[in-house]
Amino acid sequence: MNEDIYGFRHPVIDVKSCSGCSLCMLTCPVISDVSVERFKAVDVYAGWSLKDSIRTDSSSGGLFSELAEAVMQSGGKVFAATFDKNFKLLHREVVDSTDLAAFRGSKYLQGVCDEVYTQIATYLKQRVPVMFVGLPCQVAGLYGFLGGDNPNLLTCDLVCHGAPSQKIFDDYLLYLKNNGLSGFIGIDFRERQTSGRKTTIIYAKPEKNMWLNGTYDYYQQAFMRNLISRNSCYSCKFARIPRIGDITLGDYWGIGFKKPFFYDITKGVSLVITNSLKGNDILNKYKRLLFLEKRTIDEAVTKNPRVYKASNGDAGERQRFLADLQSMSITHLVQKYRLYPRLSFASRLRSYVKTMLGDRLVNTIRAVLKKRALRRI
Repeated sequence: MNEDIYGFRHPVIDVKSCSGCSLCMLTCPVISDVSVERFKAVDVYAGWSLKDSIRTDSSSGGLFSELAEAVMQSGGKVFAATFDKNFKLLHREVVDSTDLAAFRGSKYLQGVCDEVYTQIATYLKQRVPVMFVGLPCQVAGLYGFLGGDNPNLLTCDLVCHGAPSQKIFDDYLLYLKNNGLSGFIGIDFRERQTSGRKTTIIYAKPEKNMWLNGTYDYYQQAFMRNLISRNSCYSCKFARIPRIGDITLGDYWGIGFKKPFFYDITKGVSLVITNSLKGNDILNKYKRLLFLEKRTIDEAVTKNPRVYKASNGDAGERQRFLADLQSMSITHLVQKYRLYPRLSFASRLRSYVKTMLGDRLVNTIRAVLKKRALRRI
């Protein structure tokens, strides 16, 4: 794999070592279609962990943590993405349930998962159950590496907006440190109280945690504007229904838009799609750990079109931005591309109401409305 000037990794064939077997072409999920059995009509759920501590500590509803812990408790192995101490995003095996917290939360960049494919293949040969969680292209890559599906393999693909490179993220961290923000031990792209659209840097002492604004938040704003993902993300063949994983996990931004949903979602709610019989069986097996309500695919894609179609970035603007990122000051870059949060009026209104009334009163109003609706039924 070779990196381009922006840090995006691309496969390159070593002509001198090539035997002409075409195995690389046959296993590449972009060139050759991956053949796995999937439903024509998927099942869709809104869901969350029944443990409030897990639910509130997760980006959405904590489904990943519950499924991962259940798989490990039954003797299986789990692989997912986490940052190392230098903020390099890597796929690795989850050691145990106490290790799960490091794997929670959204990471807005593409991690490296090359080495874990071999580990997973070894476990599967030993008939050890394995759960793999990753971007849809990474799930497809695993199927290509293995030569197809395996009865002991459970895959969970994540609804993906795009994949910036590690280099672009490293340059962002360096900018923060060079501008007085150093010593932080974590980064959260999905801070809850601002509609999940502000970056927060995490310190060992929680009282020092800080929301980032203006130039300090340029990375997330550029990501949301489709300016820093790899080029293939804008024509992603895996953003489709049915999805490539046995189970798809994502954000349920559109909950309640098609039919009423009267439960409290302030602690987080996940979109869960089962795309295969295996995915259905696993969800049913562990449903005692979860709140689940069946919904519709039409509602699922409302406010979250990445479920079924790729990001619609402007290729020309992206190329200009990446070039400017190499030479222009961040202050000028933010001004030129207007990298400021773009919250809708409805989002700003919800945030204002929650701030003024408080979560308790908002939940009380929701409960009253629920009772009235039930009376009508």
